[in-house]
Amino acid sequence: MVGPAKLKIAVLGGGRAARRRARQAKRRGLRVRTYASTRDGGRGEAQRLCESIRRGGTDRVVIVQQFNGHSATETVRGLCEHLAVPWRMVKRASELPAVFDEWLG
Repeated sequence: MVGPAKLKIAVLGGGRAARRRARQAKRRGLRVRTYASTRDGGRGEAQRLCESIRRGGTDRVVIVQQFNGHSATETVRGLCEHLAVPWRMVKRASELPAVFDEWLG
């Protein structure tokens, strides 16, 4: 089990708001990486996230529905479930701090 401060959290989608929330979380000591949605110019970002999940470089995933395409969402969600990587779906990036707090315990 990975300690809360050592968790490697990935956020898919959410645009600038998600990047801002990730920076705030990093100041709290969390390790958060954002992956842009296709609408945000993130061609190949969902695939890069999947590669990170497969090689164990991601402990938790948050998918922000806003701006994310159905296919990228389903691919990442399915892989998380298959590899037993905890994941959450939120509607907007404004919900990210609550998810981070929950995972911190």
